[in-house]
Amino acid sequence: MTFVIKKYKTKANEIALTINPCCASLLFIASTMKSEKKFRKFFENSIGLMSLRDLEGNLLAVNEEGRKSLLYTKEEVQNLNLFQLVNPEDKLLMEEYLIRIQKEKRDKGLMVLNAKDGSKVYWMYHNMLEVDDQGKLYVVSTALNITERILLEKKYKLKSNGYIPSKRK
Repeated sequence: MTFVIKKYKTKANEIALTINPCCASLLFIASTMKSEKKFRKFFENSIGLMSLRDLEGNLLAVNEEGRKSLLYTKEEVQNLNLFQLVNPEDKLLMEEYLIRIQKEKRDKGLMVLNAKDGSKVYWMYHNMLEVDDQGKLYVVSTALNITERILLEKKYKLKSNGYIPSKRK
């Protein structure tokens, strides 16, 4: 068995370049690896949070910007669940979100996660439900860190209401 890669026509006849199945498999593997390398570069160098997680909220992958914003290492995020990153009073909202994304296949909004040091990180997110090669569902998440904007809005709102927080030393 051979595969035709490309056909060339000349004035006299047609020439077909062929390749055997073994070489075709190697070409496919090389092409896939190149494509995966491009995706990995894109994923890791995004300006916001990019993550993959299962439907129980277990993090499968988090890009560098997301890890940096949440103050976790690559190894630490592999053992994290979204429920560990939210306040106890927000756990019901997280459960509702996980149900909603399964039903609607996508979701967007504002999510507040706690960084490793306890500080709050505000994310404007857009998430989509996907299916892997084995038919298992997972969530692809993209989000922008809007913490600075939220804090500035809160500060401005306090000032416009006549309250100016004191600076303690």
